[in-house]
Amino acid sequence: MNRMLGSMKPRCASLALLLFTGCASQHRQFVPFPDQHVRVEDPDKARIYVLSDPPFFNLASYFVRVSVFDGGQGIGTIALRHGFLSWEREPGEVTIEAVSSAGGNRDGVKLTVAKGGVSYVLARLERRFDLPRAL
Repeated sequence: MNRMLGSMKPRCASLALLLFTGCASQHRQFVPFPDQHVRVEDPDKARIYVLSDPPFFNLASYFVRVSVFDGGQGIGTIALRHGFLSWEREPGEVTIEAVSSAGGNRDGVKLTVAKGGVSYVLARLERRFDLPRAL
């Protein structure tokens, strides 16, 4: 009995390490993250948020990472199970694109952002012809 418990300790430790590694954040932002206590840091710019919106029943989407681009510039990556990206940019028309780690499909949305304004984009994984879709 004691021998059996002794051999289980390394297995339990390995399993715990694997689980905690899987819970590591996949969220990274490459551009400056603005102060969240104010609406917009620079009143001459617009703020954009990309928020994750995982469907409750789609557990696979909780582990998908999406890379977000603003007009071709890499903004960061976000795990669809939680989190958000936030940045400020010049006002005008912009294309926010996302590339899913689940299949590399690129999808986007065009926005017109106003000086001093705030825009929100929801990132979610949808099933369409069995291909992942980011935005």
